[in-house]
Amino acid sequence: MKQDFRLDNAEYIESEAGNIGLRCKCGAGAGKVVYIVTARIPPARNPITRRECASIETGAYCYRCLKAAVLGAGRIPTPMSEDLYDKLRADLTGTLYPGRPLKTLITI
Repeated sequence: MKQDFRLDNAEYIESEAGNIGLRCKCGAGAGKVVYIVTARIPPARNPITRRECASIETGAYCYRCLKAAVLGAGRIPTPMSEDLYDKLRADLTGTLYPGRPLKTLITI
């Protein structure tokens, strides 16, 4: 297995997750791991909407589970690849506030 040194460690692990047997938190096994949360993100209150937001637990996430976690937490964890970040923001735009761009998610 040849490592691409242009990627940082987290991106490398995410790209090789299937080869090393890393599975998503949901346990379905069908989802490809796209993001790994290495430290628990505690619950917080959104300063814009004052809505109480859930925490994001540590572990590997497929896209479906990551999207659900981000929606529940109201926050997008970073660092994250730009493509994945843009895809999440595009998919969640209008979900929390229909017809409005996603400006109320906090990037942490």
